Amino acid sequence: MQPATRTRRGSGSRPLSIAVVATVGIVIAAGCSGSGTRAGPPSTTRRPPASVAPVGTAGCGRSPEPNLHGASGNDTEVVQQLTSGGTARTYRLAVPRDDTGSTPRPLVLDLHGSGSNAVEQSVYSGVPAAGVQRGWIVATPDAIGKNWTLASPTDQGARDRVFAVDLLDSIETRFCIDTARVYATGISLGSAYSAYLACTLPDRIAAVGLVATEVLLAPCPRTVPAIVFHGTADAVVLYNGGKGGSGIPLPATRVLMSQWAALDKCRPDPIVVQQSSEVQRSTWQQCAPGSDLILYTIAGGGHTWPGASIAVTSLGATTHQINATALILDFLAAHSLAHA
Repeated sequence: MQPATRTRRGSGSRPLSIAVVATVGIVIAAGCSGSGTRAGPPSTTRRPPASVAPVGTAGCGRSPEPNLHGASGNDTEVVQQLTSGGTARTYRLAVPRDDTGSTPRPLVLDLHGSGSNAVEQSVYSGVPAAGVQRGWIVATPDAIGKNWTLASPTDQGARDRVFAVDLLDSIETRFCIDTARVYATGISLGSAYSAYLACTLPDRIAAVGLVATEVLLAPCPRTVPAIVFHGTADAVVLYNGGKGGSGIPLPATRVLMSQWAALDKCRPDPIVVQQSSEVQRSTWQQCAPGSDLILYTIAGGGHTWPGASIAVTSLGATTHQINATALILDFLAAHSLAHA
């Protein structure tokens, strides 16, 4: 029996881009969240995956596409092209080798930071390789001019939002995607873009993984499960707020996390666990059904991806006491959109 088919219609490793982010309306919550700290073992994600039957796309039942793994058959990703808004756009696509087009699979967008690109993000985050090992499909797109454009959906600058819709539509048409389990993750400006997509495409993005930036963009009409990583020595996006190397005045992480907690209807005070010498884990409690909020604070961590095998020394220290990629994928796997 073929899975149910549902069709859809669309509506960094570098610093944040000043000009791009300055166009965004940032909602700043008044006040901040307090917490008590205790030592103890790391906790696991509180909820199991939602009991939602996979809802397949038009790609379910199609024969597998050829040449998805390179001529040698050993490549993890292949470069793809898509025309969006009259412009040729590129992205890297990672598809499990055993994909037959009959089983709806989760899909992850892996978004690079300002000044970076899809190749660098793929290697740096390791999300494509780790994703396909879990049987997921991962798309790592390139921004125009290496910068994502964040703007109101009605603005001309929303070209990247249109691109995201076109990209999701294209992949869902070509492959069997579980529309309840489509996610976004990224670093720096790619992290901000992930949150932006979750808020402006509320029926498409189920949850997000945010590294080195946790800006919550307005408007956001829904709760958004989020797992967040931020280093206290980040010189680009300052943990304690201010301009930093990005030149953009941003609130402190604790203020932004208070805003996320309000969005997800969590209790304001998280439970804080000193997980290791460099890692503190804050978990917000009693969030809205289906939502969760977790922050990993990295003592001395820079504007970097925790656990990355590549050290970007110009952006500060990288902790290896946790692996952000594994934690993000575990978190995303525990969340899905509820379909009517």
